[in-house]
Amino acid sequence: MKPVADTFTDAADPVTPRPVDDLAVPVTAPVPAPGDRFARWTALVTLLGAINLFVGLGTNSIARDEGFSISTSLRSWSSLAKLSIHTETNAWLYAFALKAWSALGTSPAMLRVPSALAMVAAIPLTALVARRLFGDRVALLAAGAVAANGAVLMFAQQVRTYGFAVALALAAMVAFLAEVTRPSRRNLVLWVVLVALTAQTQLHTVTIFVPQLIALAALPAAQRQWRRRVGALAVGLVIVSPVPIIISRHEEGQGLFSLRLGVFRDVLYTFTGRGGVPGVLVFGVAGLVLLGLTRRAWDGPDAWRRFGLVLVLAWVAVPFLMLFGASLVLQPTLIGRYLLFCVPAMAIALGLAADLVLRQGWKRSLAIAAVVVLGAGAARGSVSWHVDSKTEHWDEVAAYVFANARATDRLVVANDSIQLFFTYERTRQGAPPAGPQPGYPAGVWGSYQTGDQRYDSPTADELAVATKDAPRVWVVIGRHHVNTEVMPDRLKALDASFRLVETRSFPVDIDVLLYERTA
Repeated sequence: MKPVADTFTDAADPVTPRPVDDLAVPVTAPVPAPGDRFARWTALVTLLGAINLFVGLGTNSIARDEGFSISTSLRSWSSLAKLSIHTETNAWLYAFALKAWSALGTSPAMLRVPSALAMVAAIPLTALVARRLFGDRVALLAAGAVAANGAVLMFAQQVRTYGFAVALALAAMVAFLAEVTRPSRRNLVLWVVLVALTAQTQLHTVTIFVPQLIALAALPAAQRQWRRRVGALAVGLVIVSPVPIIISRHEEGQGLFSLRLGVFRDVLYTFTGRGGVPGVLVFGVAGLVLLGLTRRAWDGPDAWRRFGLVLVLAWVAVPFLMLFGASLVLQPTLIGRYLLFCVPAMAIALGLAADLVLRQGWKRSLAIAAVVVLGAGAARGSVSWHVDSKTEHWDEVAAYVFANARATDRLVVANDSIQLFFTYERTRQGAPPAGPQPGYPAGVWGSYQTGDQRYDSPTADELAVATKDAPRVWVVIGRHHVNTEVMPDRLKALDASFRLVETRSFPVDIDVLLYERTA
């Protein structure tokens, strides 16, 4: 369904419609009523997506990044407020929401429900955005692509803020389209407020406003309304400004160490739903189709289609380029999950490609086969996650240590972030209050003290302090969470007073070492 209209409402005179020429922006179709056929199909796709996102929600053990989210949220309200101001301002809105939600339970599945619900909401929101831009069929195809997307599934089943960021970015996009087609003070304020809220869930997501402003340039001059919209957005960004200002005053543990090749592969796999090579090929074809359509639309008479194509293309490209530039000028922050809010744009591109196939007049069987291939490529990452998701077995590691440690033992973990797992699992598993006692990082059980994601391994002096007077020492190393080049040398500091009596390895490269004092 292509949006059509014969008049366009002037913002200066919202009552009297005026004629438009061939380059005018048509008003999009009204939102369907609950009994509408499109609404029923969208509800069905959303239901299937919800099943995909909730199946196995509590199966995997808590992962490292989840442990950090939990350690941030599962503390007192006053401690959370202090942490948000002084240490972890980024994603504070999610942290407070998770704190409130945790009153219902703190099991892995329960803590993941908010993320899953947010990703479920992203499905109909994607359909709404795509419908207003390109019609019903593209909307349903795009919604299906989001529902089956492997990256969406992966972060829906993690205790992380990215589901909130995706849902709010889409809500901001819906409000933006409402403001473009029906300019009003209410729509303008709603758009700016939602853009500002995205920054509270993940600061990088606020870049959603840049593709929106770029797309305005594709409209006829009379409908851009730069002064009105840019002015309102500037006010919203001023309101957001305390977040980056506070973050700049302390060191965030979110940056990468370098712009390695693997970083770009991670971004590519996130954009394509972590579907591997087939997913990259399928979404690559969809991207080329989108570029081709944009080039043709730019010289055509349909300004609305040109606007939509530019919006989707910029939605994919601009946030990536902005993060890449920030990584070169400031600190490396180009991480795939930071760009998860661009995945709906890729889904819309896939829907456009599939819609083009269906419109080519091919034989019905050939067209259906092509659409199935596109859908299979989009869903490959989701299937892979359900079949062989690589969980981190920290629950097993913690259970093993707590079951075999003595009251006088000390626990040394590679860094602060790993200790978060033990703090959470000790409470969840109901471990006895005996041993081991925290050695490094130092502290006491019963509270989340670090609020940090430092990757620094303990120095020789810190190990000496951590193991002083301890008859036995447990050392836990997660090889993905520690500088593996320096940790073996650091552990040599124990050789003078301890001997290694036991080594046990767990899946995903986690080692547990038990040292016993010899002198």
